[in-house]
Amino acid sequence: MAKVKRLRLTIPELEEFRESYSGYCTECGDFTTDQCEPDAENYECTECGVESVHGAENALIMGMLHVVAERIDQ
Repeated sequence: MAKVKRLRLTIPELEEFRESYSGYCTECGDFTTDQCEPDAENYECTECGVESVHGAENALIMGMLHVVAERIDQ
């Protein structure tokens, strides 16, 4: 099984992610703005073509997104 890429987001970034109905690809780590429902699971990624896009709520519940106070990786 492939290693899932996890993403760290601040609260404002997570809110934007939710409000824009973006999806998160666990394969390539990219976002999709194809109106991905919050509970989406394994949608096709527009960047890499793999069925590994998850909606904001689903990704958060499954531990793919981690909420942080501030980004330190930039």
